Amino acid sequence: MEGTSEVFLGDLVNQIYQLLPHNYLLSVNSIDKMNINEEKNSLIEAVIGRFDGVIIATQSEKDDLFIEYLHQLNLPIVVMNRYIENKEIYNVSTDESMGIQEMVDYLVDCGIKTVGTIKGFSSFSSAKKRYHKLVEACDQAGINIVHSAIEEGKYTIASGYEAMKKILMKNDRLPEVIFCGNDDMAIGAIKACKELQYSIPEDLAIIGFDDTNYAKYMSPALTTIHKPYREMAQKSMEILLDLLEEKPPQKYKYNIDSELIIRDSVK
Repeated sequence: MEGTSEVFLGDLVNQIYQLLPHNYLLSVNSIDKMNINEEKNSLIEAVIGRFDGVIIATQSEKDDLFIEYLHQLNLPIVVMNRYIENKEIYNVSTDESMGIQEMVDYLVDCGIKTVGTIKGFSSFSSAKKRYHKLVEACDQAGINIVHSAIEEGKYTIASGYEAMKKILMKNDRLPEVIFCGNDDMAIGAIKACKELQYSIPEDLAIIGFDDTNYAKYMSPALTTIHKPYREMAQKSMEILLDLLEEKPPQKYKYNIDSELIIRDSVK
C-alpha cells in the first residue's frame, strides 16, 4: 500500500501468514503494480488466476477500480482496513473515530487545551476522516487546534521528523500535544523534539496511531491509538476461508473498534 509504514505492513502480513492454513501459500503483491487498463487486463487476469482468493489491504480510494475489477472476476476477495461502499464485497474495517474520541477525552482529563497534528496523505480517506473527527471532537471539548502546528507527512519516520521541525521552527505558538497520523511519524517527531531541546512529555506531548509492536519500547513509551489490524487480519482470513469452502459469511460488513493506549508520551 502506497504511503503505508513498512513496519505496519510487515506486522499485518506476518499476522495473515500466521493465520494461513498449511495447505495454502501466501503471495504479497502491490496494487500499484497492477494498474487496470485494456492493455494489461489479460495479464492481470493471468496473474489473479493463480490465486484461490485475495485479501486486499487498502487505504486509498484510488484502489477502488482494482477492487471492483477483481469483484467482477468473481474471485473470492475480502477488503480490509478501509470501508468499501459496495454492499456485495466482504469488508473488514475499523471505527477509528472511537479511538480519536477516547484520545480527546483523555486530553481533557489531562487539562490540555491546545493540539497540533501531523496528518497523513490528504488523498487517503482514513487521513481525512481522522482529521475531521479530531476537529469535531476538539471543538466539542473546547480544545483549540493550533493551525500553525498542522503539517502533512508521508507516514514515514523522515516525514514526521521534517514536519515536526517545521512546527518547532515556527515557534510562535506551540500546542501542548501533537497528534501524529501513525507511529512512524511520531518517532520522527520525537527525534526532532529531542534535537531542538524539547523534552517529551514535559515541553510537548506526542501521540501516535496504529500501536505497532515497537511503540511500547520507545523512550518515552508512546501513547497511541490502537488500530486493530491483528483482529482485522484474523476476521478477514476467517471470511476468506469460509468463501473458499463455499460457506458464505452471515454479513458483508464487519467493523472493529479502535482504542487509546495510554503510555508515557503524554503527562
